[in-house]
Amino acid sequence: MQDVNVGIVGLGNVGIGALTILAENADQIAAKLGFRLNVAAVCSRTAKSKSLPAGIGNALVTEDWRDVTTNPA
Repeated sequence: MQDVNVGIVGLGNVGIGALTILAENADQIAAKLGFRLNVAAVCSRTAKSKSLPAGIGNALVTEDWRDVTTNPA
């Protein structure tokens, strides 16, 4: 099955927590779902200054939520 790309809007406690879980448990999540979840874009008013988990890869990091919702990935 094909990978599924997701976007995260908001990098507060919940957003960072979700990114951390997705990054640290990517293999287990993929095994249970049958496909891999890839973080394609993240958004926060302070996105550029946030320290993102290492497993996120080359996700688009932006301060405008429209960039996440209109991202073709």
